[in-house]
Amino acid sequence: MNLFVENIPYFQLAVFLLAGLSLHFTVTVVNNHIIPFLKQRYESAAKWWVRFKIVVWIMFALLFFFASLKSNFLTAIIFCLIILGLGWSFWRNIFSGILIKFSGQFRVGDIISTDFAKGELKFVSLSHTKLLNDKKELVVIPNFMLRNAVLKQLYKKKNIKSHSFTLTTTDNPPTDFLYQMVLICPYISAHQEINIEKTDTNVYIVKVSIVDSSFIEKVRGYFRNAIEGVEVSY
Repeated sequence: MNLFVENIPYFQLAVFLLAGLSLHFTVTVVNNHIIPFLKQRYESAAKWWVRFKIVVWIMFALLFFFASLKSNFLTAIIFCLIILGLGWSFWRNIFSGILIKFSGQFRVGDIISTDFAKGELKFVSLSHTKLLNDKKELVVIPNFMLRNAVLKQLYKKKNIKSHSFTLTTTDNPPTDFLYQMVLICPYISAHQEINIEKTDTNVYIVKVSIVDSSFIEKVRGYFRNAIEGVEVSY
């Protein structure tokens, strides 16, 4: 036992601890002081920022693990087995939470229905998810349970919001053509009001309703692919 303790690389642990604290501080600053002020790009930026954070922390953990193996192989393996064994219920929720966040499967405000709970998601962390049911009860669901459940993802009518896109074209297409393009777009709600206004020779303002704000980039890509030579701004 003394051999294990004596061979622990304390200086290396201190370096990784300081690096982890610095990384945590940087992530906190970006979360609180950069991402919230991106406005129109918030949805897209937040989605990719979550994935970036997960990748960075996984790489940091792997780097720490392999550095520990190199310094003291036996001690690193023993501690790893003890941590995984004692906290397996916790770690499987963490692994499920990583998959949920990285895939963007759920977001706060989504309405889901499972065989054990139904309601609006109020909080999604790496280990658990909080859901507000029809009785206004806050239900805490372990992510492993949620990830492996058979569920439906529902939409509320109030989630539908209007968004305006500016299309700058090269060949001045007729308004009826643009209207038909909007109608067949799979990311736009066809049962809501569609407003197309021509503001200049080749410039159109298209105001449509989108079920989910995460579809904004998909709508922009749809217009670019459907109309030759178009530039789309939001």
